[in-house]
Amino acid sequence: MNYCLNVVFYTIEPRTPLMAHNYYDFNFFVGVSAGSTNLVGYLSKQVGRSEKIIKKYATSSEFINLKRYIKGGHLCDVGWLWRSSYDNEPLHRPFFMPLWVVTTNITTGEPCYYQTSSDNINHSAIMASCAIPLVYRYYPMVDGIPMTDGGIADAIPVKFAYQQGARDITVILSQPLGYRKKKPYILKWMKSLEKEYPQLYTAMLKRHEMYNQALDFIQAPPKDCKINVIAPPPSFPVSRFTRSKGKLELGYRQGLEKGILFLENV
Repeated sequence: MNYCLNVVFYTIEPRTPLMAHNYYDFNFFVGVSAGSTNLVGYLSKQVGRSEKIIKKYATSSEFINLKRYIKGGHLCDVGWLWRSSYDNEPLHRPFFMPLWVVTTNITTGEPCYYQTSSDNINHSAIMASCAIPLVYRYYPMVDGIPMTDGGIADAIPVKFAYQQGARDITVILSQPLGYRKKKPYILKWMKSLEKEYPQLYTAMLKRHEMYNQALDFIQAPPKDCKINVIAPPPSFPVSRFTRSKGKLELGYRQGLEKGILFLENV
């Protein structure tokens, strides 16, 4: 049977107890947004790597900078974050299993899936998977195609994992159990995408539908599929732009508890 670890954008560290208990019983991995970068540390078996990157680099003004954004630069420079963390926190060993990274094609609005390994890391795909449109002003080129945040087209790629043959899937979510994504409020800055990238704009409008359909799949999977879920508690204080060291530490501890609970029941 194929086992898959499916990681959505996540800033807590349920992977730490998995690594500490030497739990690597998966055949392949799928990561979206920060989930893809966090899986890099898990696949290289480096306990605490993601925690250090989140607390040291992701809170830096080099990464999140409102003044820079007002002047025409990036609000979140995911290119800097990935390069700095990759160069300063090098991988200690090869990946032991395949990693799929999810991006969104800005022309079609469709999800794309790229397999990467430590021998041939697809840096552009990983950066693109985390690149929120307009917040990161570039669209990383992957195989000559401009891409953006994978969470737009396939925020919870559980169906993709199933299509790849996985029948025992573990999903790490970024929202508490019972959460349902609401229809987005269209901000003026989002409207600027409508003319230039209409399919991407449409995908953003329908993101809540795709997200909730994935949740429906998790709640009622096919009869030949088992799905395990690791999700934060309702009190989870961390979001995509959180920089508070206290909130990040609390989220980290909550993640540890969820990871340990998963191991106790696996």
